[in-house]
Amino acid sequence: MYLSDEATLKLNDLTSAVAVERRHRFINVHGKRMPFASFVTQSLTFLARHVLEPDALRQLAHRFDRYDASDMHQRMAAIAALEGFMAQAQAPQTPPPTQQPLALGEASPPPADTPADALDVRYLKGVGPRLATQLLSLGITPWGNWCATTLGNT
Repeated sequence: MYLSDEATLKLNDLTSAVAVERRHRFINVHGKRMPFASFVTQSLTFLARHVLEPDALRQLAHRFDRYDASDMHQRMAAIAALEGFMAQAQAPQTPPPTQQPLALGEASPPPADTPADALDVRYLKGVGPRLATQLLSLGITPWGNWCATTLGNT
């Protein structure tokens, strides 16, 4: 998911706050301005306006509304759910793969049913990077084109 700079900063603050809460054994640490659970609820409400899953974030925020009345296991589960969301939100986004031309040494194996005259010249024994570059610059990539050019059948 794409996050604005503000949302990224808020996630970084949440990560720090979770680390402090874990260090203090889930006691709802009071920060400079508010308790941990209030900070998380406020941060999740902010993030709900800036990310794609606002309903899931509201449900997660609701778990932190009851944080004070929760036992240790419920607090740990709420923080685990929060960490799962943060990991998903901070995961690098990989663009969909694009088909790029193969480099000289990166020819992928041909399908088994490829006719011999359609094989890439880079598969031929004795065709190294230099010869392959020359052939590619001439526009000769399939074996059939090379045969036709070499034998003068063009």
